[in-house]
Amino acid sequence: MLKNNLSVLLAEQGYSATDVYNATKISKTTLTSLVNNTGKGVQFDTINSLCKFLKVEPKDFFVYTIYDYEIRDFYQTDLFYTSNDPKNGDLLYIQTHYKLSVFIDDGILPTQFEYDLTAIDDVNDPTAGLVIELDEDEMNINLRSFKVLKDFFENSPKIFVNDFMNDLKTFIESKGVLEKNIERKITVRIFDKTTLIDFENQ
Repeated sequence: MLKNNLSVLLAEQGYSATDVYNATKISKTTLTSLVNNTGKGVQFDTINSLCKFLKVEPKDFFVYTIYDYEIRDFYQTDLFYTSNDPKNGDLLYIQTHYKLSVFIDDGILPTQFEYDLTAIDDVNDPTAGLVIELDEDEMNINLRSFKVLKDFFENSPKIFVNDFMNDLKTFIESKGVLEKNIERKITVRIFDKTTLIDFENQ
């Protein structure tokens, strides 16, 4: 996966897209697509102008990871557990399980993997946020799927990991799986990265 690093370079040097436009006359449409990494390509003349303006080399303008990914599904499973107070039998929490399906091309064996995510719902505190996190138990740690995702998170430039979490947020919101918890703060955690699911602002 290849992306440009323009947004980071601008932030580091204190420039805005308007500053670049005024100095280089690169169209605002092109600059917007580059800053947001939504373009399908970029012309050599544009790269040349940006490198001159920012005083960087082309190798500084691009970032790369061997991984390509596509988030394909997120759903709640039928698996759930409850915990009760041993003294009075009152329900303490409900543990629900989700599946996250991601196609990952690691340059070795492109595969669709499924990941287990777990949420523990404190029924006695309806104001508490719901945290849904990757199940990092010993069995999962030994799976190739887990190792591939962990390697992607640990060894890819930060921009790719941030994009993954943003893509995950957008995908989950579009699925509507968590809308029953619309009044609650919902956080999805993959390793140490989190994203907030927010239906209220849609």
